[in-house]
Amino acid sequence: GEKTDVVMGEDILLKLAAVNLITKPVMHVQVIITPPSGMSVTSSEFVQSGAGLYTTTYELKPGTGRDIEIRIRSNQVGDFDVNGRIVYYFGDDMERAEDHTLTLPIKVRASPSPPQDTPAPTTTSKDGKGIPGFEAVFAAAGLLLVALLIKRRQVD
Repeated sequence: GEKTDVVMGEDILLKLAAVNLITKPVMHVQVIITPPSGMSVTSSEFVQSGAGLYTTTYELKPGTGRDIEIRIRSNQVGDFDVNGRIVYYFGDDMERAEDHTLTLPIKVRASPSPPQDTPAPTTTSKDGKGIPGFEAVFAAAGLLLVALLIKRRQVD
């Protein structure tokens, strides 16, 4: 399940994944994770760049998916937002690229206490029109973004 209520010093795995449905042409996608200040990155996988902004770019054939992962450790008590961003387009249609930002709140406590209800992640579209073309889900001990379920776009 999702882990958004942690104790200071505890590791949190952040994962952002993109999946291209088998019914779609080749997808060009950039995925980005921005950890909040007050946390240290302890490891990263599948990442092309770092220094506060962890990103990678993929070309996904139909029916394939890829992800990036970073592990962070909380250094201070407080409420933090982890941001994920996905920019993608299909085939050569860069003009119809979509850009979405997803936010997951994380609560860092000084000592263990009973976990509270996990807040739902929020999503916003760069153009403010909602989220046509995909749904996003955060999970896996901090953040798992599964994005780009394009079925809604076919209906629109």
